[in-house]
Amino acid sequence: EAGVDTTLEINSIKYTGKINEKISVYDFMKKLMDEKKITFTEKNYSAIGKFIISLNGVSGNRDHAWIYYVNGKEASVGVSAQIINPGDVVSWKYEKPIY
Repeated sequence: EAGVDTTLEINSIKYTGKINEKISVYDFMKKLMDEKKITFTEKNYSAIGKFIISLNGVSGNRDHAWIYYVNGKEASVGVSAQIINPGDVVSWKYEKPIY
């Protein structure tokens, strides 16, 4: 398959998929799920778009949430709005929300 190896980390476990153009984090995750590499569930909100509820069977709760970073920088928009480039690293971390 043509494309550049692009990485999705879930709590430091790396999954790679090939992309050859800019796509949203959501579309990249969907591609990895279609390839049976990861699983996730989502909820759709009109204001922020798609919100990831669980990753590989682990759901967020009152004390912890899935927060994602692109190339080490915390994302400020939802997964359907965040665009990544081939070769980027998207890291999901299960963290205590700061708010």
